[in-house]
Amino acid sequence: MTTRAPDTLEPADTWRSDGLCGKPQYKDQRDLWFPHTTDRAAATAAKKICNVCPAMETCATWALTHRVESGIWGGLDEAERRRIHRRKVQLDDAEQLAQAAVEATLESALQKALARHTRPGTFGHTVWTTRSTSVAVRGVAYTPMRLAFYVHYGRPAEGTVRAACGLLGCVTGEHLLDGRLRRLRQGGLP
Repeated sequence: MTTRAPDTLEPADTWRSDGLCGKPQYKDQRDLWFPHTTDRAAATAAKKICNVCPAMETCATWALTHRVESGIWGGLDEAERRRIHRRKVQLDDAEQLAQAAVEATLESALQKALARHTRPGTFGHTVWTTRSTSVAVRGVAYTPMRLAFYVHYGRPAEGTVRAACGLLGCVTGEHLLDGRLRRLRQGGLP
């Protein structure tokens, strides 16, 4: 009697079946992920769906690794993927590209959260518009100043964040200083 061993290997692209773009409600909207370069509304709509997709980071990594030139993949459009590739020295390093995809998708989510909760104020200040004293992005809570700092400087703040302009509650990125920047301004070590 011959018995077959169970197939324990998963296909390499199982993330595709987890992707929201392949779900029935979006199957008829395939052109949403491949919009004309001037159709910013379609690109924005696709990215909104990508931002809540469980396969977002894997999809972005796959597109970066395979140098996909067209469409929205993992919330990244063509220009964003080109920017990532230009920043990376060794494009063959899959781990480096995966990290770049995680950073780019987090950066995008942080920017969107900041845009949703702020509006321009007077004299170049930015105002936080909701009563909430924090916002969660990918399971991490950010105060308004820490969120604005991260978006502006591209890194998490070290220590307390304060508005150098002196306006209470200002969340304009260039007005914010963390402990490291305050030490640098005072002539100390970073």
